[in-house]
Amino acid sequence: MAKITSFVEGFTNTGRFPYVYALLDCGHGVDVKMRATTGTCGGCGTTLSHEDGKSFERCTCGAWHTKNIDSPRPHNEADRLTKIGDVHECVKCAQNVEKIAWLRSLPKGAVHHARFDPRFSPGSYHLYRHDVTSPSGFFLMGSVPATKEFDAVLNEVRISPISPTEPA
Repeated sequence: MAKITSFVEGFTNTGRFPYVYALLDCGHGVDVKMRATTGTCGGCGTTLSHEDGKSFERCTCGAWHTKNIDSPRPHNEADRLTKIGDVHECVKCAQNVEKIAWLRSLPKGAVHHARFDPRFSPGSYHLYRHDVTSPSGFFLMGSVPATKEFDAVLNEVRISPISPTEPA
């Protein structure tokens, strides 16, 4: 479990739609729960609401038309149900624990070579085994993030990544 320490606000690539996500004290991000979207029934004036992107349902009066729609604004702190200090389970940390256990369980010599891939922050290590049926002669076993935590485990199990230009 990790605590929410801050929020990261931004806009989609088009610059049109705002978004927000929460940063945990472990360094990973999680989705922010927002208040429900509300509106008024166009038939009888009853207040309607829906959560998490669901559509407004038909009102009990039978009308489909919803007006005066008020959607939550991600950059408005009052519209966020998630608050700083909330405790949240970090899925990435749980996945990393599983990946570390997997790395430690690999039989000695199972990994032919590893390569560092810098394309996505913080980068990753791709682990390959020898495979005579593959055109390249190798098969991707799995990948792990390039963090200090994984560097230590790779060092412990004696797997050293080769450079992208070094032949396998």
